[in-house]
Amino acid sequence: MIQPSGGVSILNCLWINNHTRNPKVKGVNQYVNNVVYNYAVTGYIQGGGSARMSYANVQNNYFIAGPESGDTQPFNRSNENFHIYAANNLFDGNKNGKLDGALVEKEVYEPVTWMEMPFDYPEVTIISPEAAYYQALNRVGASLHRDEVDEFLINDLKSLGTQGKTIHDEMDLPMNGPGKVKGGNAPKDKDGDGIPDSWEKNHGLNPKDADDGNSIKKDGYTALETYINGLINDKKQMAHK
Repeated sequence: MIQPSGGVSILNCLWINNHTRNPKVKGVNQYVNNVVYNYAVTGYIQGGGSARMSYANVQNNYFIAGPESGDTQPFNRSNENFHIYAANNLFDGNKNGKLDGALVEKEVYEPVTWMEMPFDYPEVTIISPEAAYYQALNRVGASLHRDEVDEFLINDLKSLGTQGKTIHDEMDLPMNGPGKVKGGNAPKDKDGDGIPDSWEKNHGLNPKDADDGNSIKKDGYTALETYINGLINDKKQMAHK
């Protein structure tokens, strides 16, 4: 349920094997380059028939039906209170193991209040729906290295309609929860703040002071967050080389 007091940007995400609410939106929303796979009820719920006014940019997303999707369209439960700018969203509903979706027709979104121009929301890089799908295959997720659950879900996505089951309980997964998590040797961290001594030295922190791991930087992130996010950024940069 997305119902902010301000606004929410949802970008480049994979929504997979969810029953519904991928997401359900009220208010201000920017929904760009997401991939939604094997929804049981619907992909994107437009306000749920709410009396609240909503204002959304929905652009270049790929909705892909799975075994539990039936013949359900990717958008539903809207009314004229949902103001939408929608462009270049694709729907692949034939479950034939191929990525061959078609443009979502205007009547699928209706009833809504149509906007001819997008709302003036934060500028983001927008890629094609097809590129968003392949980006999800290769890069989606917060893991530095994909674990058993990641691989299980990505294999469902790769099947393009032939595999997938709603996850009601994580313990129902074939790996019974998180699966096997690989161990390893942790880098030296004298003060135990979660940041290796070498990284602290290279970034002007004191490897003997645990408090500086929570210091807020100019970009609004703590030193620990900057270190962790950097691990993923390094991985993604390597993938492009």
